[in-house]
Amino acid sequence: MHKRNDPVLVIVASHRDQIHFAFPSSQMALLIGLFALAAGLALFFQGGELQEKSMLSYWFLWFLEIAFLWGTIFSLTMKSSLHIDRSQEKVCYVLSSLFRKKQWEKPFCDFQEVRIFRPRTGDGRAAMLKILLVMQDGEEIPLGTSLFGICQKRNARSLAQKVAEMISLKVIEEYSLDKKT
Repeated sequence: MHKRNDPVLVIVASHRDQIHFAFPSSQMALLIGLFALAAGLALFFQGGELQEKSMLSYWFLWFLEIAFLWGTIFSLTMKSSLHIDRSQEKVCYVLSSLFRKKQWEKPFCDFQEVRIFRPRTGDGRAAMLKILLVMQDGEEIPLGTSLFGICQKRNARSLAQKVAEMISLKVIEEYSLDKKT
């Protein structure tokens, strides 16, 4: 089973015979960029003061700034999309980032189901529902309506049903069998 944390793909266009999902990299980059700006301002205003008091705090802030800058660059270079085309009966997937590139085109028969569940996190359950397009080989592609997932069962069912009808798959809802991610 596929365990890598691929980005959640957000629906960007839907037509009668096609659905297009993409990773909203600009939204993620903006979010990380705001954190980088806050860390940079903290470093700028307290850098000299921290260097005199605690060298460890000073270097920690520099490390934090570099990490946020790296995250911003990574998010800006992340490109991911999934295109479902009923007329050609195929699914096209593209994922590229600084570290990896993956691209494939598969027929509908390579897909097994669309799964909806609420992941377990530590001691409790996550607030967001997760939708996965599951392939015959066990690989899972996360889908959603926003970068963070879907809050309402009604919206999750609607999106899952739309994808399932397009590819002629069944929808599996696993609310009582919440699995740990």
